[in-house]
Amino acid sequence: MAKKKKAANSSTDSCSTGSGRTRGCRAGRAEILGPLCFDLGPSALSLVASHVASWPPPSPGHHPMSLPIGSASLRVLLPDAAAALFPDSDLFSSFRGLLLHLWTLWELVLIAAPLLVVAPSPPQCSDAVAALVSLVAPLRCRADFRPYFTIHDPDFPRLNSLPDGLPFPPMLLGVTNLFFLRALKSIPNVVSVGSPAPSSSRLLPPASSTAGAGTATAAAAAKKFSPSRLLNAVKLRRDGPLCLMTEHREAFWSAYAPATKPDTAVLNRLVDAGVSPRIEESMSVVNNEILRRHFLELTTNFLAPFGPYLRATAPSEGSSPFVDPPPLPPFRADEFLDGLAARGPGKFLSKRMRSNWLDLYRWAILGRAKFHAVVPKKASRC
Repeated sequence: MAKKKKAANSSTDSCSTGSGRTRGCRAGRAEILGPLCFDLGPSALSLVASHVASWPPPSPGHHPMSLPIGSASLRVLLPDAAAALFPDSDLFSSFRGLLLHLWTLWELVLIAAPLLVVAPSPPQCSDAVAALVSLVAPLRCRADFRPYFTIHDPDFPRLNSLPDGLPFPPMLLGVTNLFFLRALKSIPNVVSVGSPAPSSSRLLPPASSTAGAGTATAAAAAKKFSPSRLLNAVKLRRDGPLCLMTEHREAFWSAYAPATKPDTAVLNRLVDAGVSPRIEESMSVVNNEILRRHFLELTTNFLAPFGPYLRATAPSEGSSPFVDPPPLPPFRADEFLDGLAARGPGKFLSKRMRSNWLDLYRWAILGRAKFHAVVPKKASRC
């Protein structure tokens, strides 16, 4: 009890909600509220609620905010509103069994396509959604993402009663309740993640691996192409996501035709963690960094053709600093796509994309992820 009182009477707890550390901030509040409940009883909830209600509006930036809670105070640093979300999320650990599908998932998040993430537990589905949202950094996810979606969500009745033929809205939903597989069956893309502690042989997805990818041994590589594995893959696709009702497995279902090819050079650089939990944790950090750098480079190169439309013309020499800056060049989707088709995607993307690469740009501009949702934020900072 003495330890709990000491925690409750501490003057300041440092907490950063930036860079995807909201879980640490929630834990800090719980550490304060818990001892208060022991000391004051149920009235502690009313006390803390009154303090939280008096907090000032969120102020993103580089200066921490001091938020009183109980007899303590939280120092909170909010990220810049223009910063990409969840840059510290563990991409490798969430999708280590589906690595070859990461490039397709990157495209789906990029174009804000509906995507259902199924996992055995709330932390696993929340971590997976956060990792997907961060996959398109430095862009922000344009879909409405819910790391942990339940049947009690106010939007569930509306989504559950969508008329047949009406496309599902651009949402990225993390769920654990398998009821959603039937209730939200109009979602065209479903990925299931999470499993018991994976072994090193599961570094790459068994159903869709390619020769020479990753650090799998020769025996494991031979096993991946066995007739039984191929039969299981066909059965998995035939049964669809509803097969998760009987047994959870890491899998991906989508009719989307991706334009980006998996980069086997990146997969070959991933380190096999072996069986030691301590080594596995260290190697996961290394692998996560490798994947993050690659997808950051991939997104940056994808955005390169938009550069001229996001740079205002330099003001003439001697112009007044109080005059509004020149407007951004007008963006016309048809002209942009025609010019891009003539120039090509560039050296970096041409090696990594298929012949339908222009469709990805067309979806990103004319589809659900509207280009006009990106331009105003950039224009305001020019």
